[in-house]
Amino acid sequence: MGERQPAAGENTTMNEVIAVAIPTFAVILAALWNRQELNAFRSEVRGEIMVLRTETNRLAAELRGEITVLRSDLGARLDRIEADLRRFYMDLGRHEADIQNLKDRK
Repeated sequence: MGERQPAAGENTTMNEVIAVAIPTFAVILAALWNRQELNAFRSEVRGEIMVLRTETNRLAAELRGEITVLRSDLGARLDRIEADLRRFYMDLGRHEADIQNLKDRK
């Protein structure tokens, strides 16, 4: 048996394989690199979302507290208004009775 001689097209085929394999390998490495960057970006975004959620929850709790204080203040003011109106109508009733008594005396 003799040594096999490479055919003319075999070297060209190997060159074509190398010409396709190197850029393909580079693209795969770039994709993996970008995937790591994407994962880092996702992680950063998730961290920011958690910070925003925490801040939103804090602000919501603060607003709930302020609303509670305002409701309490409003309730106290309404109570004072109702008391003032009761006194007003009691006084009005007394004045009407006094006016009626004065009319009856004449």
